[in-house]
Amino acid sequence: MTYFLAPAVKIFLTLCIIVLITGCTQTKYAGLNENTERASTPALNFQLADAFYKDPPDCIVIMPLKNIPSEVKSALRKALYVKVLRVISGTERSQMARHWAIDLTHLGDRKTFSRLSKCRFALEAKGWNNSETHAVIWSQKSVGIKATLRRISDGLVVWQGRHVVERSGGGLPLSPLSIAAQAFSASRFAMDNDKSFSMADDLARHLLKTFPDSRWLLRRNLTGY
Repeated sequence: MTYFLAPAVKIFLTLCIIVLITGCTQTKYAGLNENTERASTPALNFQLADAFYKDPPDCIVIMPLKNIPSEVKSALRKALYVKVLRVISGTERSQMARHWAIDLTHLGDRKTFSRLSKCRFALEAKGWNNSETHAVIWSQKSVGIKATLRRISDGLVVWQGRHVVERSGGGLPLSPLSIAAQAFSASRFAMDNDKSFSMADDLARHLLKTFPDSRWLLRRNLTGY
């Protein structure tokens, strides 16, 4: 009986792994509300206000990004460049703030910065559900962010979104011979430095899919089409 049970267990575990892997390869888009805010969900959650269409951002200043890897910062900035006419990067923002002696942690100074720079919207973001695990036969990494776009004049949130990208290597060995193979796969994944950049690009690209092209909206508002 035990002899026939073991293959059945192996098949069941294999099917479970396939289902899990398949589920992780598809990005699901969902609204962001009180329930999704409390839940830790793999879906890409976002919320877009009507004000975004009525008053599209022509310029966005990237505020200090908290607990976010440098490769994600770079990917997010590049993704914004193809959506907005003008983007003030973190380096440019710091230089301008020093030149004008402005403290952007104060609301009044933010409004002054907005007036002087002629940039009316601010992007705030922080790391979310970031983790990295390596356990001999299994390696896993998660990179995520929560981002908010505000109109500086009144603090109105016109867009917000959050997303996590996960990658893994290795797996559950189904035989003694597969232990070495899974350990090698997990170790190779853990040592692959390029994965951080590809994950960052995927994260920014998926998240910014929920962000309308404000350049097109501005042209439409000017021409009436």
